[in-house]
Amino acid sequence: MKKEICKLLKISEVSYYRWRKERKVFSLLEKYFTEEDLSEFLETNQISKMETLNHYEQTLNIEFNTFYRTYLDSYNKEYRIRFFWDFLTRYKEEISKIKFIDCKVSINELLLEYHLLLMDLCKNTYEHGSHLPTFYKFNEFMTSFQDLSSDMIFFIITGVKTNFKSHINYLLNHELYAYAIEVLVCSTIDYFNDKAPTHKEVRGRLFLQMFQTIHKQHSKELYFELENYLSNYQDKKEEIVKLIESTNDRMLL
Repeated sequence: MKKEICKLLKISEVSYYRWRKERKVFSLLEKYFTEEDLSEFLETNQISKMETLNHYEQTLNIEFNTFYRTYLDSYNKEYRIRFFWDFLTRYKEEISKIKFIDCKVSINELLLEYHLLLMDLCKNTYEHGSHLPTFYKFNEFMTSFQDLSSDMIFFIITGVKTNFKSHINYLLNHELYAYAIEVLVCSTIDYFNDKAPTHKEVRGRLFLQMFQTIHKQHSKELYFELENYLSNYQDKKEEIVKLIESTNDRMLL
């Protein structure tokens, strides 16, 4: 592989050993490409594996965007998107550890654990029996997750680990700024409390409504302003939580 890297970067073997430990381009090439990949690129100016992966990623981005916009973000069934972000936020650490080979089984186990948690939250929130509609709604949400392919579930798992960076880039490239902003905020803010999410606004959306004062529209400028603000999220977490709680965790009845 050393030979291919030298050809690609147009450097000598001496330079290769001199710069290998100092320049990240060497780590990138050695980590993500094989000797055959680099040889193919030098000969054809493309890598067939990457062409396939790009198509695969594009397909998954389109599929997830459709699922998010047409199913989760449903005007008549807002609870779906509240369950989605509440589940991903509460179980972010556990979800991030799931491997592709058992992703459907592992997600189902976490969904059942989430169901038990909701039962406890609802008992503390609602009068006896009045929480039953919550479980009908949750069962509907859980079924929608179970119906997703393993590829799509793992796409969501990867999104949780990376704050959906790949999907956000897809949305920005297609000028879908409103969804890019929402996914950025909802995937970054990891705040939740001991209340059932069924009739609560998505907390990322609450923050966004409070933050959005300068830009009236969901614009590219607003996205990058938010990205810059949230880049040091841990340092600003206390401030963000205070901002969300100042809304009194608004009820949506």
